[in-house]
Amino acid sequence: MHHLSLTIFLALFLPFTLVLSAPSEVSLPALGPTSENTVPATFIGSYGDHDFNLTGTVQEVMAQLKEMHPGVELENREVMGLVARNKIMPPLCVPVAGQGWTAAFMSHIDAGIFYLNNLHTRLGVSAKSCARISCSYDSAIYLCNDNGGYIEPASTYIASYAQDLVNLCTTGSFTKFPAYRKTGGQEFDSDRYNVIVKQDSC
Repeated sequence: MHHLSLTIFLALFLPFTLVLSAPSEVSLPALGPTSENTVPATFIGSYGDHDFNLTGTVQEVMAQLKEMHPGVELENREVMGLVARNKIMPPLCVPVAGQGWTAAFMSHIDAGIFYLNNLHTRLGVSAKSCARISCSYDSAIYLCNDNGGYIEPASTYIASYAQDLVNLCTTGSFTKFPAYRKTGGQEFDSDRYNVIVKQDSC
């Protein structure tokens, strides 16, 4: 009788014990940029009739392209409404728990978004690393890859994440000192990468 009771107990409760002890990928912390995991971003695209594969921030890549092809101008392309395929909303606005990030100047983040939208490239980031894809006047946009493999999302789609952070995480007044408005935070994608806007040295 005791043996039968023990068998029933194990049959009922052992499966739940195994489920609770198994690690969940959802609970794994997302990457943030550090000195150890930050790598140069790779920009792959075309500028005029010229294909390119360059590394750096979008500002550095633009400077290289202008030097290599001085007769080509960056086209101001209209960005059509993008479908938020895998965005996890709402984003986290600074201060973000566990991170020492501070907000960046919104106007310089806007400039980075403009370049990412109009250069129309793909952004290559290696596994388990972060890349600073835009930085000017100490205001940076990072793309962090939480995957175990290389990713190459479109710059226009990543720019839409930075735009979300501008739209939802900006502080300050539109009428009083608008140039000093600040924004910052982190937005996640269910494909295991995230975009960060924050103050940085550049």
